[in-house]
Amino acid sequence: MGGRAHELMEAVRAELWRTHPNSASAHAHAIKRRVIGSTRSRFWPVPLYVERAEGAYLYDVDGFRYIDCNMGHGPLILGHRPPAVVAALAEQIRGGNHYGPPSSKECALAELIVAGVPGAEMLAFTNSGGESTMAAVRLARAATGRETVGKCEGGLHGNYEPLLFNVFSIAGETDRPELVADCAGLPDGVANDVVVLPFNDDAAFDLVREHGSELACVVVEPLQGSAGTFPASTSFLQGLRAVCDEVGALLVFDEVITGFRLAPGSAALTLDVRPDLVTMGKAIGGGMPVGAVIGRREHVMPTDSPPGGGFHEQVFVGGTFSGNPMTSAAGYAQLAQLVENPALYQELSAIGERMRRGLREALSELGIPGFVTGVGSIWGGPYFMDREPASMRDLLDSNQVAGKLLSTCLLEHGVLMTAPAHLNFLSTAHTEEDVDQVVEAHRDVMKMLQSEGCL
Repeated sequence: MGGRAHELMEAVRAELWRTHPNSASAHAHAIKRRVIGSTRSRFWPVPLYVERAEGAYLYDVDGFRYIDCNMGHGPLILGHRPPAVVAALAEQIRGGNHYGPPSSKECALAELIVAGVPGAEMLAFTNSGGESTMAAVRLARAATGRETVGKCEGGLHGNYEPLLFNVFSIAGETDRPELVADCAGLPDGVANDVVVLPFNDDAAFDLVREHGSELACVVVEPLQGSAGTFPASTSFLQGLRAVCDEVGALLVFDEVITGFRLAPGSAALTLDVRPDLVTMGKAIGGGMPVGAVIGRREHVMPTDSPPGGGFHEQVFVGGTFSGNPMTSAAGYAQLAQLVENPALYQELSAIGERMRRGLREALSELGIPGFVTGVGSIWGGPYFMDREPASMRDLLDSNQVAGKLLSTCLLEHGVLMTAPAHLNFLSTAHTEEDVDQVVEAHRDVMKMLQSEGCL
């Protein structure tokens, strides 16, 4: 199958180059000039260059329309260009796009966010989810006087050095993962301050106890996104809460994906678990760059002073554009609509379940072993394998080549997803008809892959 799959992959790529000449030309120019070095220039199998977006759809530079199942990597809960957000941005740009001093909109957005996190009293804005998690670790170190950070295998938490281990790599035994740096340029000493925990596995609790006297915090996603869209079980999160209390470490929820995506606030609203700190990004900016670290006043208050000048007990968290008026306007417009209309989350969950159910039925009808993961308006897969996955390590048994082919071939059916198909989102702009079209496209592609011997 390997050789045939490779041939098919090359044929699909060649066809996409042929049918999308403007995207292909733009990509070739970028590669030739080498002026951009980022993941956006490496979308599988070629980056489709987008011209515009509206509602649930993207339109590329070659005139093709796609049902967008990526939604800007998640923040566009109301879809592309929702009227409330567009109006808020238009109004704000007339008053200025950046000031330096704070605007009242920053305070209004902060109030909405803090109200959505159980037990929270205060937040500090950053410019991204990754910056927020970095700030949370710094605050935890200041609060505990310890340096070591616990993170789960498969957890992606942004660009912060201690959290760039075992994001994509697997090593060691299931109950005791071995450290693997998933990024060049990390100082040798960073590894000394990191403990990698198994995800969704009670063995993590023993590792926390083992390193308890060193641990400042444990960082975990309530739904592990890039690893495969795996919800953390409530019992796993409750166990982490209990063992963190036992050893005196802070529990940090990385809710860059789940914040305001599954509920009108933190995912902790739906869980019987209360973290010490919560980090957010994506959704709280309504599509604009943003991040925040949220928690009790005692933990976040140290950010409320400038660095230096005798303020060495304070924790510096800041940036020129943190809480800027454009982001605050867009974020408030989106969150206000979600908070004031909580029934939207029922609709999002219903349409998400329609997607997962439809994909599972398609797998069953075709007799293909596979599973679909996720919750609410988020889903991952299908993963072509015989047993249901609950962690990145489980996916070692999946047909990953078929997964890549699936997301590639779906482009020809007018569906844009992440690749491999592991983290996908719906919005209030998606209709049941859109979902049914996405399911039918999956059915057609899986049937083709089956006939080619790839499934």
